[in-house]
Amino acid sequence: MTSVVTHPKPGEPLESKITPDVVAKMRPDASITEINANLPILLKALNEFGMGDPDMALLALSTIRATVRRFTPVEEHPSQANTSPGGQPFDLYDIKRDLGNHGPPDGSRYKGRGYVMLTGRSLYSSGPRAGS
Repeated sequence: MTSVVTHPKPGEPLESKITPDVVAKMRPDASITEINANLPILLKALNEFGMGDPDMALLALSTIRATVRRFTPVEEHPSQANTSPGGQPFDLYDIKRDLGNHGPPDGSRYKGRGYVMLTGRSLYSSGPRAGS
């Protein structure tokens, strides 16, 4: 089986290998408009955090494929799982220590969003997770 992506040569940017056309083949459900809008942001973030190699990019793309229907970040909406009856949106998250939240307005500030729905202060920070 042949890979659709080869490792770039030293100094060659990741974007030269992980192109919108490559991602479109991996994500036939996503529009090329979504791919063109979001792929550069994703690759830039991977590069900024020292994860800009093809293997990591393919892993990130696979994770995104498994977690969101389209190639665009999503945002959590209020529901009975995160909002008390008559309460402020996401108030049930405010005091969830397992999410690392400290109280209002952490619930709404650190609600689920992104390609993999990061939720809670702990996942938004680069520090230790709650309970660590």
